[in-house]
Amino acid sequence: MSSRYNNLRYFFIEDFTDFKMEEVAQYILDKHKENELLKLALMPDKKLSSRAIWALSHCADLSYERVIPFHTTLINHLKQDDLHDGVKRGILRLFQEYPIPKKHETFMLDLCFSYLNNPSEPIAIRMFSMVIVFNISKAYPELLNELELTLHQVLQTETSPGILSRTKKIVYEINGIKKAA
Repeated sequence: MSSRYNNLRYFFIEDFTDFKMEEVAQYILDKHKENELLKLALMPDKKLSSRAIWALSHCADLSYERVIPFHTTLINHLKQDDLHDGVKRGILRLFQEYPIPKKHETFMLDLCFSYLNNPSEPIAIRMFSMVIVFNISKAYPELLNELELTLHQVLQTETSPGILSRTKKIVYEINGIKKAA
């Protein structure tokens, strides 16, 4: 990646169509620019912050341990009003793949249940929320029951093929956990 990308802010505010986010993430990790990337991800500029969060989630895919120190900051960022959907989606994408710190499970559970139950939320946010709730609930049978009830309601009201498919998969997995118990 060219040295002109040393200024990450410039990179994320321009409209580049000839890059792959995996390459950007690798560049950020190679140059140890994760802290700079996090600062951009938390900025009020919606375009800049959503692109930076997207890159940060790809950094986690390449080197998860380098993103662990940012977990609390990212989760606290979800408490902000009027977050761009891309920011929410990027943070939730990260946590659907990786564990939620125990001290933040209750907050994330409440937040993700509210996203899941809100049909006006974008599909990706609802699907990532569903997975996060499921991952947290695996350790708590009473939460699995609540999630299962919610998912049956989703199956009755939802029309999105993506949501329906993910819902059926998680209901199937919940039933497997219950049978094994």
